[in-house]
Amino acid sequence: MRTAPHLYPVEYDGAVWDRRLKGGFRAVLDAFNAYVNAGNPRSERLVERRTVVALAQIAALASIAAKRWDLRDEQEWRQVIYPASDATVEWKTNEGGRRYLAVPARAEGKLLLLDRVIVRSADPDAAVEKVIDSLRAAGYPSADVPMPEIVVSTYPFNAKAA
Repeated sequence: MRTAPHLYPVEYDGAVWDRRLKGGFRAVLDAFNAYVNAGNPRSERLVERRTVVALAQIAALASIAAKRWDLRDEQEWRQVIYPASDATVEWKTNEGGRRYLAVPARAEGKLLLLDRVIVRSADPDAAVEKVIDSLRAAGYPSADVPMPEIVVSTYPFNAKAA
């Protein structure tokens, strides 16, 4: 069964992000300690395992929900997609040699409904053309799904954080 994607706002303020992360960790650890201190009959090892999984999930979500302060004008959200249990998730390598996880995010033969694609590149014109070519090769636009808006980021490609 496939679950719906979840949207998370990006946090550009490091102090706010830090408080949220610590708050999530603290809530899980407090619940774990309360359970152990109450002497509940369930295996402490099982509860410990579930606690570690919960902490890992908080850390994973926090890692995708942070961005540098100087990029705050983007007002970005991140979409987290949980693949179907029978989906094949595999490591791939892009043309530049960087590895990434290929996660099926849609049913076979269906297009994602993308509102816009933001491009940030040293050569934005070539990057936009590459995105358009990739979208067309994937079947955009279709009768059901329009071509997304292609936007070139105004943030300088080689700028350093302030």
